[in-house]
Amino acid sequence: MVTVPGPMLELAVATAVGDGVSLGTVVRTIALPMIDDLKVGLTVEVVGATFDLVARNDSRVPIRVRGRVTVAQPNGEPLPLSLPPLDIEVSALVEVQMDLGVDQIRVVVDLPGVEFLGATVVGVEGASPIDPMAQMARMALAETGDTLFNALGQDMGPVGIDLTGIPVAELGLTPGRAEIRSTDGALTVAVGGVTGEVASAHRAPPSRDDRIGVSIDADLLGPILSFLGNRALGGVPTPFDLNLIATPGSISVGVRNSRVLGPPMPDLRTGLRTDVHLSRRDDHVELRLAGAWLELPGPLGVFNGIGRAASTLGASLVPIVARLPLSYPVPNVDELVVRIASLAVGKDRIDAQVELVEQNVVLVEQAV
Repeated sequence: MVTVPGPMLELAVATAVGDGVSLGTVVRTIALPMIDDLKVGLTVEVVGATFDLVARNDSRVPIRVRGRVTVAQPNGEPLPLSLPPLDIEVSALVEVQMDLGVDQIRVVVDLPGVEFLGATVVGVEGASPIDPMAQMARMALAETGDTLFNALGQDMGPVGIDLTGIPVAELGLTPGRAEIRSTDGALTVAVGGVTGEVASAHRAPPSRDDRIGVSIDADLLGPILSFLGNRALGGVPTPFDLNLIATPGSISVGVRNSRVLGPPMPDLRTGLRTDVHLSRRDDHVELRLAGAWLELPGPLGVFNGIGRAASTLGASLVPIVARLPLSYPVPNVDELVVRIASLAVGKDRIDAQVELVEQNVVLVEQAV
C-alpha cells in the first residue's frame, strides 16, 4: 500500500503538464451584448492542479484544475473583436483507475465520468477585471456553462497510459484493479488484493509532505527477494523457496529447496531459518544476524527450539552485520533515485517512507 501526500501529487502534475497541456477545442455559439450570435472555438489548456484530499467512501478524487481558456474562431483564426485568454479554476471529482496485469500496469482517468462542480475565472490575461473585453471573455465562458468541460471529456474519452515491463505476478501481487482512495491530506493506493478495512490498517501516513509512505506485507517479501535473485542470476529461477515472518524490529527468513512434489505428499524438506534485526542507521540499512539454525520437518521439529537458542547465543558472541544503501535508481528514469527516509518492521509488515531525489537534491522541500 502506498500513501502519497497532496503536494507530491501536485508535483507530479506540474512535471507532467510542464508549461501547459491542451485538452482540445470545443465549438459553441454564444451571444454577446450588441453582437449577433457568434460561433467560437474555446480551447482549454491545463497548467496545474491542486488536490483537496479528504476522506471519501468512493474512488473519486477531489481536484481543482488550473487552466487557461482561449477564445477564437472555430478554425483558430482571431475573432473580429479581441477576447483575452482567461485563467480559470475548475473544481471536479475525478475517478482514477489502476489495473494490474501479469506484466504491466494501466492507469486510466475517466474523463467522461468526471463530475464538474464549478468553474471560476481567477484572472484575465493582460486586462483588468473591469475591462470591457475581459467582461465579454467571461461572458463567453459563462455562456457555455458546464457543457464546455463535459464536451471535452466526451470528445477525449478515457485517458490512460500503460506501464509495461512491470513483473506484477513475479513480485507476488494479485493482478486486478487497485483500490484508490482519497484520505485526509493524501491519496492511498492499495494493490495485490488489499482492500477495505485491511487497507485502512495498513496506511502509513508520511511524516513530511515530500515523502511517500509504503507498507509491504511480509508474505510479499519472499516473492520480491526471489525476483531480485532471478534478475541477479540473469533470469535463471532461484532453486529455493523463501518464507518470511515479520515481527516488530526483525524479520525471520526461512530458506528451503524448491518443492518437487506437492500435496498430498508431505513436505519433508529441511530448511535453514535465520532471524535478522532490521534498522536504518545514518546512510544505510543495517541487517544484523540474530540467529541461524536448521529447521527440521515433521516430528523432528521439536528440536528446532534447541537449535534456535544455540544460534542466538552464538550470534550474540560473534555478531554478523550487513549494510545496504538507502538510495536506489528508478528504472527507466535518468538521474532520479528513491531514497529510504525511514524504516520500521511491524507485525506481519514493513513500513517505510521514501523520497524522490534528483541529482542529490530532494525534489520537494516542504518539510514540516
